[in-house]
Amino acid sequence: MTMSTMSNDFTAGQRWISDTESDLGLGTILEVEHRQITVVFLATGETRLYAKETAPLTRVEFLPGDVITSHEGWQLRVEQIEDTDGLKTYRGVREDTGDRTLLNEASLDNFLQFRSPRDRLFAGLLDGQRWFSLRRSVFEHRHLLAQSPVRGLMGARVRVLPHQIYIAVEAMKRQHPRLLLADEVGLGKTIEAGMIMHGSLVNNQVSRVLVVVPESLMHQWLVEMLRKFNLKFCIMDADRFVELRDSAPDGNPFLAEQLVLCALETLLDNDEIGDAATAAGWDMLVADEAHHLSWEPDQPSEAYSLIEELAMETPSVLLLTATPEQLGQSGHFARLRLLDPERFASLDQFTREESGFGWVASVADKLSADQALESDESAKLQALLGETFSASELNTLGSSTALSMSDLGQRLIARLVDRHGTGRLMFRNTRRTITGFPERRLHTDTLDDDTLDCKALWLLEFLLEQYPAKILVICAKRETVQSLAELLRVAGMKSAQFHEGMSIVERDRAAAWFADPEEDCRVLLCSEIGSEGRNFQFLHTVVMFELPDSPDLLEQRIGRLDRIGQTETVNIHVPVAPGSLDALLVRWYHEGLNAFERICRSGTVVRSRVAEQLEPLLLMATAGNTVANAEVDSLIASTRELTRQLDAALEAGRDRLLELNSNQPARVQEHLDELARVDRNYALQDFMEAVFDRFGVELIEQRDHWIIHPSDHMQVEHFPYLQPTGLTLTFDRDTALMREDFTYLTWDHPMVSAAMDLILDEGFGQADCQVIRTDELPKNLTFVEASYVLQCTADARLNMERYLPTQVQTWSVGIDGKDYSQQVAALELDGMKQRYDRNALRKVVLKNREVLETLIDRATGLADAALPPLVSQARAYIEEEFHEARDRLVSLARVNPAVKADEIEALDERFEALIGALEGTHARPVSVRVMFNS
Repeated sequence: MTMSTMSNDFTAGQRWISDTESDLGLGTILEVEHRQITVVFLATGETRLYAKETAPLTRVEFLPGDVITSHEGWQLRVEQIEDTDGLKTYRGVREDTGDRTLLNEASLDNFLQFRSPRDRLFAGLLDGQRWFSLRRSVFEHRHLLAQSPVRGLMGARVRVLPHQIYIAVEAMKRQHPRLLLADEVGLGKTIEAGMIMHGSLVNNQVSRVLVVVPESLMHQWLVEMLRKFNLKFCIMDADRFVELRDSAPDGNPFLAEQLVLCALETLLDNDEIGDAATAAGWDMLVADEAHHLSWEPDQPSEAYSLIEELAMETPSVLLLTATPEQLGQSGHFARLRLLDPERFASLDQFTREESGFGWVASVADKLSADQALESDESAKLQALLGETFSASELNTLGSSTALSMSDLGQRLIARLVDRHGTGRLMFRNTRRTITGFPERRLHTDTLDDDTLDCKALWLLEFLLEQYPAKILVICAKRETVQSLAELLRVAGMKSAQFHEGMSIVERDRAAAWFADPEEDCRVLLCSEIGSEGRNFQFLHTVVMFELPDSPDLLEQRIGRLDRIGQTETVNIHVPVAPGSLDALLVRWYHEGLNAFERICRSGTVVRSRVAEQLEPLLLMATAGNTVANAEVDSLIASTRELTRQLDAALEAGRDRLLELNSNQPARVQEHLDELARVDRNYALQDFMEAVFDRFGVELIEQRDHWIIHPSDHMQVEHFPYLQPTGLTLTFDRDTALMREDFTYLTWDHPMVSAAMDLILDEGFGQADCQVIRTDELPKNLTFVEASYVLQCTADARLNMERYLPTQVQTWSVGIDGKDYSQQVAALELDGMKQRYDRNALRKVVLKNREVLETLIDRATGLADAALPPLVSQARAYIEEEFHEARDRLVSLARVNPAVKADEIEALDERFEALIGALEGTHARPVSVRVMFNS
């Protein structure tokens, strides 16, 4: 399509297009006054008032040969143009009937937009150098992101921990990961699940995710996914289900949302909701607390059956569960059965396989611990692996050589891991293998009595003694929190509250105020809700103002501070009065379970087994009755012995081979190095600063954060993810971890990707015309600089941009017919620009339209000629990656029945789809610039 521009002689009824809002379509001059004009854009119903002398408008004139569309939908091939009092009438032939007719410009299609660089250039829609450069940088950054090994991993507001990165990378390598995440408490199973979900969504591997959790964990999951991963889940409860039922697709509310969080109880209490969830179709299912899904052969619980049905209908499944030792063999089998019911069809067979594999774990333990193997172990190892060791290798296996550091030792461990029956289905890390945890120390502070006043007075004195340290205080009830907050206020001490009576936003702000090192808020008063999900490893002291009667809940409380990243000893203070309920609990926890000063793996089981002894004593203490020391001593003795037995059983059941398979930092060193590089790089700040500048977003730069607000001269009505009240951003991971009320901006953040989409979709920076001055090119040379990218139509889940080079290919063709691409590429053209009136440049472009069209065609020809080798390069990359992955899967399938034929078939299907999509690759123009060298 070819257009032209005219001088700004406005007449009512003329059709113009906005230079800054071309998405409004074709505008009509409604009224012309002395100093201003009114334009209506009928396609959108918008009206704009412009100053006459500075109106950002371009007059559109179609030329002979153009095909134009009427508002009725029929098309006219223009042969002749008439001008009457400044209004155009086009005469020509209708494309549908062949009849000769005319079309007044008032009857032109209101939805006319100029999408291609060529159309915008000849419509006079010149965007200027900064838009042009910004558009090109979008393609450059997208190319780098597509090739980045950490795409999808950058956006998590978490510390970079090797074991979590390893699990996420391993999961995302698979077409449809079906995994048990069974790390010990404090090692971040929820974070691992979030990283896998987030990475899979960013890389288009999945689009629909259902998370099923116990009702008590709904808030924790909702907040954690939003705060740490920018994943905005919709909570589907009974009320929401009814609200959406009539308007949802096919009457199924689950089809109305892509990311859904649902309580297990909600699915079980209402058959209609459970059936709808199963029928909705998901790409990924995540189920937390999966160890609570009870199962017996031929007697699965209702909850287990529901998750089983969902898992059968969903390609990717993540089950967050307790460690295998805690589950027991039957419970462990039940979880594996949810992931692969064909492979794990018989509990008896599974038990035999696992018992027969025990010696392998022992050998792996020796190899990793630099211990020599016995001759019979070497022989069994050769038989299992199907290979014969040389004499020198046998000598190595029988010596004290550091096997784990040798090529042989590493190779043997890797091959043993490959043969592990559940190694591809489960990841389980323990505190024995992950370093970085602090010591824990209990301090009991004796009170005169158990009244709230007495405890509150002690707390006030304690806080004064601890000044200026920040302290976390956890209470059992919301009312206690509010009473303590009032007491501290009267005493002149600032405190933040965190309880279930506050909104999520209020709790976020309270936690952020407390966490800010520059604020004098030294106390965070939490109800029991603060025990779940919030991490405060920057603190070193926690006060248990009231104790829970659950070992798991106690561990959750301590776990807010006792986490990886804690740099000092965690001090746990418990104020108790003799004879009180807390006095009984503190003795039982400390002397019986040792739950304060170490992680208590067996606490819940122990509590259930001593319940007959414990419960009556708790009731007596709650009623204020004295509990005999002899009864308490007997309870503690029973608890201590039972804890010793259970801990010994757990230790004996350790699977060293599984631990080795769950944390292999060397395999993700490239990812760890790249994440560190990205964290130090300022490219994103530079890019977003240019984006905010171009779109009219007000930016205030602070030391470690930016504050942005919509301005009065925004380029678009709504900038993506920018609230009317503004937003505070940080690019620094440490700041983001400290200030959860700040938006952590990374290349993975939806604001960044949405801004890129906005620039490309709305056509900003597609066309420009500049005058430059350089001695490196012939004087008075006119040339066209046209840029292209490779594009093909493919399913987003194929992630085609990983293989197809997406960097901009630029060709520069001179008016003399020569190819100046190499010379121009070596120049910094943006720095050579000369000031020139844009309206004058528009006229020059129009005057030289015919010759410029020829130059653009020549550049397109050069781009098309360069296409085959680039496509061949992409094909070779796909084939290399495919054959390597397929060969490994086939090899694994020979020795490990957990590798299913379906997994290999899915890989084959992906390969065929990628190769098929390559056939449609073409060079798509993305920008064109006319340059005059003066």
